[in-house]
Amino acid sequence: MNEGFSINNESLERRNSIEMHAKFDAKTYINLMKREAPENLISDETGEIYLDPDYGEAIIGKAIRELNLDDEEFNLYTQIMKEEMISLLMGRRGEIH
Repeated sequence: MNEGFSINNESLERRNSIEMHAKFDAKTYINLMKREAPENLISDETGEIYLDPDYGEAIIGKAIRELNLDDEEFNLYTQIMKEEMISLLMGRRGEIH
């Protein structure tokens, strides 16, 4: 019985670690882009957050290596990161800051 709890607890800790990294990385990326290339933060064509090949992929690549993410965990990480970036950029009325 304790074994099942241990596995579930480890899974929860792993998920929390991925979530913490994703949120931190989202803030890091947004702040970096606002400072380095604010005009490249949001795509003019789609209105979506643009992932800069130099800055964004470097941040994500570092997370993949540090956390040793499998495909499912990578999808979770990117989803949380995307949601956090949107949250950081949206104002109360849904306007981009």
